[in-house]
Order: sequence, then structure tokens, then C-alpha cells
Amino acid sequence: MRGAMLVGDFHTHPGFKTQGYSPFPDLADSGLNFARGVPGLVISEGMKIYDTGPDRRGSDPELAKDPKQVPGYPGNSANNKNCH
Repeated sequence: MRGAMLVGDFHTHPGFKTQGYSPFPDLADSGLNFARGVPGLVISEGMKIYDTGPDRRGSDPELAKDPKQVPGYPGNSANNKNCH
């Protein structure tokens, strides 16, 4: 979408603690959100919601990478054709 801007993202941790999965955001979750420069939400067992990454878009520019180096949305452009 022309003019689109990523302000946050979310994903799920669908596994259960009894299956050996962690419901909490891990270092990979927060690292990707800091690299994208946007906050993230992780929804897990019991529909609990955890936040990860920066507090708001662009709040930690020293940790944000060049968008061309970060996989996912919006990737290297604001065109949603290349979003995953």
C-alpha cells in the first residue's frame, strides 16, 4: 500500500507450557522488534498478551537497522506486496 507505515506487529506463541513451550517473548522476538524499530505484541496461552521491543515506533533509533536489512514487513519498502 502506498504510504503505509509499520507502527507495530504481533504474532502468536501457540504452544502450551505443558508441551515445553515458553509463552513469553524471547530474545529473538525483542531483537527483531528493536531492529524494525517498532513495538510488538506476543499472544500466548490463555490469550495473554505480552509486549516486546521499543515502547513506540522510532523510540530507540540506535538499535533500529536499515529497513533493507530487516526481514518482514514492510521489508525494504512500504509496498505490502513483499510483506511476509
